[in-house]
Amino acid sequence: MFLREWNGRTYRVEAVESGFVMNGKHYRSLSSVAKRITSAHWSGARFFGLHIAQARDAIDA
Repeated sequence: MFLREWNGRTYRVEAVESGFVMNGKHYRSLSSVAKRITSAHWSGARFFGLHIAQARDAIDA
């Protein structure tokens, strides 16, 4: 589970086998989740404060 506060709101994102789920909607990447939240292009790992190895571990879990 990834948590991120943005503009006073907390977002919860779950890593699933086929990508990520936020609010019941499926996303293929953390970057697409970050873009949905911010309306700007972000590296998903950077937005959620992860190192690449941590992001891969979350996907594999």
